[in-house]
Amino acid sequence: METFTQPRPMVANPRFAADRAVALGEAKAALEAGALDAPVVDVVRAFMRLPQVFTLQCCYGHFLCGPPGQDERSLEPVPPEYSGPVRYRVAYVAFCLEDSARGRALGEALARLTDVDPAFVQYGSADWFWERWLDSYALQVEPDEHRGKDQAVLTADEARHTEEVRDRFFDELRGVLTEVARRGDGQKLNGPFHFGMGAAIGIGGVLGLVLGGMLDNVAVGLAAGAGLGAVAGAILESRRSR
Repeated sequence: METFTQPRPMVANPRFAADRAVALGEAKAALEAGALDAPVVDVVRAFMRLPQVFTLQCCYGHFLCGPPGQDERSLEPVPPEYSGPVRYRVAYVAFCLEDSARGRALGEALARLTDVDPAFVQYGSADWFWERWLDSYALQVEPDEHRGKDQAVLTADEARHTEEVRDRFFDELRGVLTEVARRGDGQKLNGPFHFGMGAAIGIGGVLGLVLGGMLDNVAVGLAAGAGLGAVAGAILESRRSR
């Protein structure tokens, strides 16, 4: 991402649905082929479950300090006793957002992940991605002085701190994606299991009829059932509004 820049304003993207379908197919193929870094497989799967976004690329980041010929995709941490230079291949996730209220809300939540460590986590646009996919953005973990590079040579201590930030960043990212999936999309929050206030009171009334019959007092039963239904409905409405 040598052309990493400040995040661009979102624009209308009529190709989003078609591009997302293609991207999901490519992501599934990569998962089946084992082509992704193992620690970010769950992250890519979490993105795939959200209709307002799709991933373009994702890398866990690699800290290379071994002899020549070391696997470029090594997931080994920087050894505690190591004090030499470390070639760091940047950790990042690039994604495309839907130009909608839910897409913008997700983008704002993802942008706040820079709070993990503002000197080491950046949110922005990459020119190369934007040229192919409108409304594409990236989050990356890298010392700010190297923010425009795909890889950088770090000191051992700097690399260890970057590694720590990288781990916290992906943990926080998982939390954001989980919360967005849990909340759902507007009124569909609780899916087919959601009942409103009126439905709950109605059900309470039916139960009241049954209870009234048992007590030989239909009026008392209806009142009790409606009361129970109102309480249940209020609780459900409160949960829906969160």
